[in-house]
Amino acid sequence: DCGDVSMPRVNPDLAHKKIYESVRTVLEAGITPILCGGDRSISIPAAKALSDHLGVDKKMGYMHLGAHLDMSDSWAGERYLTTCAMARITELKNLAPENTSHIGARNSFNPKDHFDLAKERNLEFVPMFQVLERGVDDVMEKEVRRVWDGTDGQYLSFNFNVMDSSAAPGVTATEPGGLESR
Repeated sequence: DCGDVSMPRVNPDLAHKKIYESVRTVLEAGITPILCGGDRSISIPAAKALSDHLGVDKKMGYMHLGAHLDMSDSWAGERYLTTCAMARITELKNLAPENTSHIGARNSFNPKDHFDLAKERNLEFVPMFQVLERGVDDVMEKEVRRVWDGTDGQYLSFNFNVMDSSAAPGVTATEPGGLESR
């Protein structure tokens, strides 16, 4: 445990800079960082830190499990928010669409423009109804290969809202119809 990174409460740009620097420090020490807490925007500087650590000659893989695509190009004029996380991460130069996976998208917090940007960037995603139809094992076997095979470093993001509201009632933006104990 490297401890908490002290976060400024009113300066998101400084918070993202501190996250980036902390993840780079941990990676340079040869340790796998695990980040807990915060909103999905923490993945933007953390994934960039991994991307920069690997360098442009190496391939990165990225997997996100969550109810929302987070593919807004901007939200209220801002580009580095939770709703924009996948949009920013998929711009990383060493992350190819064939090494990117999103699992569990569902419901109303996925507006059409998020799907449009995902399609424009050739991103495939597995919506929750497919996870439930095909089964978690089948989906994960294929998607893990997609993200890990042929890549030099991988980023895994698990948003608890991928779980059904009954299984994770304390998360923000809970959505019914997600993964549950069965």
